[in-house]
Amino acid sequence: MSSVTAQINGAHQLELCGRLDLDGLTPDIELIKAVREAVDIPIKVMLRNRGGDFVYSAEDIDEMKVTLSELIQLDIQGIVFGALRQDDTINIELTQEICKLAGKLPVTFHKAIDRCKDLRSATEALKVTNIESILTSGGKPTAEEGYKVLRELIDIAGPDIDIISAGKITVDNIQEIHQSIQGVTYHGKLIVGSLN
Repeated sequence: MSSVTAQINGAHQLELCGRLDLDGLTPDIELIKAVREAVDIPIKVMLRNRGGDFVYSAEDIDEMKVTLSELIQLDIQGIVFGALRQDDTINIELTQEICKLAGKLPVTFHKAIDRCKDLRSATEALKVTNIESILTSGGKPTAEEGYKVLRELIDIAGPDIDIISAGKITVDNIQEIHQSIQGVTYHGKLIVGSLN
């Protein structure tokens, strides 16, 4: 199980999601339970019911609320979620609603933010919600390319929101990327080496 390998290799936490070919959907409940039994580190779970964009219909939202009610019954340590409006700005109202429904579970706003035209104002907007962290590559394909924006976002977010730098970060480049960004948290499938 790759989650066990990740823990052995030094991962501090896991983000569980299914269908990486669709940029990540909510994984099967049984998988979450299996991973929880196999590892000791914190687990965050993706809350996303379909691929495509991040502009959700009333039906999508209802479905995700039902899923969230199931997830909060599990021994997990966070939810990963993101929602936009048609104009590619943050859907603040829905984001805050999910935060409230999640209760004590911390919520990370995921890389949907990278579709926003202005990541700085998007980050500023999220400060009025109960989001605890933001997963982003600075609007670029990789964290290496987006490092200048990531440094700005860390300053904008301040102490209340953790900017999780992501985007092709691996065990081979994380030290160099950290020198550029000076962040606290980093995210990547291969950030602790091969999981095979």
